[in-house]
Amino acid sequence: MVDAAAYFTCVCVCARAQEALLKLVDGCPRMTDFRAAYATVSVVFISAVGDHWSGASRIDSSDVTEGLTRLDLSFCKTADTDDAAVMCETLAHTLAQCSVLRTLALAGFAAMRPDTVSLDDTLMPPHPADVVIEAVLAGCPCLVELDCSETDIGAGAVASTLFQLENSGRSSSSGEGRSGCLGLARVNFSGCRRLGGETFVALLRGCPNLIDLNLGYCCDEERAQVS
Repeated sequence: MVDAAAYFTCVCVCARAQEALLKLVDGCPRMTDFRAAYATVSVVFISAVGDHWSGASRIDSSDVTEGLTRLDLSFCKTADTDDAAVMCETLAHTLAQCSVLRTLALAGFAAMRPDTVSLDDTLMPPHPADVVIEAVLAGCPCLVELDCSETDIGAGAVASTLFQLENSGRSSSSGEGRSGCLGLARVNFSGCRRLGGETFVALLRGCPNLIDLNLGYCCDEERAQVS
C-alpha cells in the first residue's frame, strides 16, 4: 500500500468541488501529483494552488518536503466571471512557483484556447496563452513532459523565450548561467495553430534532451500571420 503521506494523487471528477479540493490540498502537504482534468477552475483556485506549493500559505513551509511534480489541468473550464487574460497571468505565476514540476498537462485549457480571445485581441501582445508558455519554458527547470496541445500558444513566444535562455547560457563560460527547460524530453503542441517551422527549430536548439515532439495540425497560415 502506498503511503498517502508521501504520495497522493487527486483526480477531480466534480466541476463544483473547488472548495473541497482546496481543503484537500491544504491537508496534504506532501502531495506531489495533482490531476484535475475537465474540472471548472477559478482564478482564486489556481492562485491558491500556487500558494500551497510555494509554501506561502502554510504556517510551517518545511511541511512541503518534495513539492508538486505533476500537474494536469487538461481541458479545464474557467469560471464565467474570470477573464481569460487574468486566468493566464495567474496560471503563469502559479507555475513559476512550482520549481520541481516534471510533468505538466494544459491541453485544451479553456483560457488558452483560440476561441477565448478574438482575432483583434491577438494583435496586442502579450497573447494570454503566450504568457503561460513563457513562464513554463523559463521557470520550470525540472520539466520533462509538456502537453499544451489544442491551445493558442504562439511561435514567437516559444522561439523568443528559448532564444533568451540559450543566450543566457552563452553569457556564462561554464554554461551554468542558463535556467529553463534543459531537461524537456516530451512535448505535445499538436493543434496549436499559431505555431510553425520556427517552433520546431527553436525546440531542437533549446531543448537538447528532446526525444518526442508532436507538432501535428499546427501552422494555420491565416492565424500564423497574426503571431
